[in-house]
Amino acid sequence: MNLRTLFVTCSISFFLIGCGVAPNQKPISEPEKKPPFDTDMSGQEQKALENIEARYANSKDINERNLSLLILANNYKSADDCRAVSIVIKHTQGSLNNSQHVAISNLLKAECALDSIGNTSDSINKQPLLSLVIKWLETANENGINSAKVPLSASLNTIDFATRAQIASARLLAQNKQYASALHQLLNANIIDNLVDHPKLRTHFYNKAWEWFSLLDQDARAQLAATYPTLSEYIVFLNIVEDASLDDNARQASIKQWLSTRTNLMIVSNLPTQIQQYLSIEHRQNQNIAVLLPLSGRLSAQGEAIQQGILSAYYHKLASAKKSKRVIQSTIEFIDTGSLNTLNTDITAESLVPYDTIIGPLLRSHIDEINALNLVPQRQLVLNQTQPRTKDGEGLLAAFSLSPEEEAQQIVALMRTRTIRNPVVIDDSSATAKRMNNAFIAAWKATGELSKNGQVQALQQISYTDNNSMRVGITSALDVLQSQRRIKQLSNLHQERVHSVTRNRRDVDAFVVFARPNDLELINPIIESSISLFTNEQIPVFAASYGYDHKQSKNSQRDLRNLIFVDMPWLLSIQRGDPLSASIDALFNKPPSTFLRLFAFGYDALSVVGNLAQLSTFEHLAIKGLSGDLSINSSQQLTRELTWLSINELGSQ
Repeated sequence: MNLRTLFVTCSISFFLIGCGVAPNQKPISEPEKKPPFDTDMSGQEQKALENIEARYANSKDINERNLSLLILANNYKSADDCRAVSIVIKHTQGSLNNSQHVAISNLLKAECALDSIGNTSDSINKQPLLSLVIKWLETANENGINSAKVPLSASLNTIDFATRAQIASARLLAQNKQYASALHQLLNANIIDNLVDHPKLRTHFYNKAWEWFSLLDQDARAQLAATYPTLSEYIVFLNIVEDASLDDNARQASIKQWLSTRTNLMIVSNLPTQIQQYLSIEHRQNQNIAVLLPLSGRLSAQGEAIQQGILSAYYHKLASAKKSKRVIQSTIEFIDTGSLNTLNTDITAESLVPYDTIIGPLLRSHIDEINALNLVPQRQLVLNQTQPRTKDGEGLLAAFSLSPEEEAQQIVALMRTRTIRNPVVIDDSSATAKRMNNAFIAAWKATGELSKNGQVQALQQISYTDNNSMRVGITSALDVLQSQRRIKQLSNLHQERVHSVTRNRRDVDAFVVFARPNDLELINPIIESSISLFTNEQIPVFAASYGYDHKQSKNSQRDLRNLIFVDMPWLLSIQRGDPLSASIDALFNKPPSTFLRLFAFGYDALSVVGNLAQLSTFEHLAIKGLSGDLSINSSQQLTRELTWLSINELGSQ
């Protein structure tokens, strides 16, 4: 729609529908204050607003002015220009007297807020917006959005406001992870069927229905499918997509076979975009895999541990294929990158051309050099925390790392489920501990409740460099030193002996410790001994894998009572009885935890490569690995969901 048509539409609207239907109309009032034109406005936007204000200066009809502004805002929303919608809506503030105009204004604001929320992963910014959306949609419904009539344009020209309000309500439910309720909202009101004249929007909400349905558990899916039979077709698809026994090649073949025999079903004619994308990914059954690792130099021990994990996963895959009478002819070749900052000069673009899949490199500087070669393998999994190079349609790329920051973030998530509000954070001043500390503080702020001043309460932090600063820091944090000083002062005032017991702060409800295993064995008893005898409550202590040694003795475990570790499941003692653990312990003479973590890292890297298309396309999926439950986020970063282990009187639980 050009600008002239827009003004004509607005003018005709005034004759056709007056100033809008006006039930429950309030006394007419002037705008509180004419808002200044936004400096971010384009010339067209400013001219459109100037024309509306000029007409209002002549007519003095406030409802006519507001209706023109709402039509203009709605046209911008049709063009997905929420920036312009916000500018126009500002010009109606303080002057909306018609209840339906209020409803339409709030609906437009809610729709744009939902668009903004859908484009951000920052949870701290989402929640305030979600609260506003709830308020706006409630106000829209209270003010008669179901009967609101305003001329529309572009792709929304025949979608009534009632349907749009229902769609917004469904999106709000989904943002709050109430996916079953969101689907009820879409399907019970036949919203998708009502969009028959809007194929793009209809396809969009078919995709939303698939996305929300896939995020439900098995029981919830079955219940919804019983109410809406067409969803049973989604269940069949999801059973294939989520089958852990299939790799990408077998999974694609199963989907294609199922589709070829059911051409008349609803899901075939409205195939979810995720399924289409997955089927379009080329996958060779027999992969030639190059693994780029530092197998010489100062990092050779780490490279060899990862290599052993990859080999173990490869032999396990061959054994499984033999058992199911399948033939796998994939080959793996290990290429030494060296441990220097510069890549081994023998690695060139020509030397890597024969490989379909590349795992590695491990060093960030080596990753940059490989990226500079502009290779386009079918699959590449870099083994470090970095943003993978992305080229649409030119292979699958992802990044996998044993990130210390990820562990710290998951400790925050675990503590939030236990309603912990005021932890003290301790670190041993090492580089790794500082990384975890910084990540923990950032995640805590991002998920915390805002105080009256709009800030998340700052946490007390202790960094120590030796045993003395460790003890002083902990006792000071609990105000034990202050209690001891008070006791000494009272003792000095009395000639008789004063019997006393130190007290500690009661608002500290947890400790988080980023320190090595030996230090943890000292820190936990210091915390225990600093707790007042007047309470039976134990302050929980949380720690990351940095402080966990799976070979800790019984004496060590006694010093770690009430301590909660977050680590990869394969290392936690409760899961160390599997056959793979026994064989690795026997083969490598009970290796240390550091070796086992890198072994699990390599093992999972090969497992992920075989399912890279699945994980990249279906973000709700995760595969169970040795290092955690593995999934790929929208940034193509592999994320690990870790396990926690609590130490009690009897050892671990």
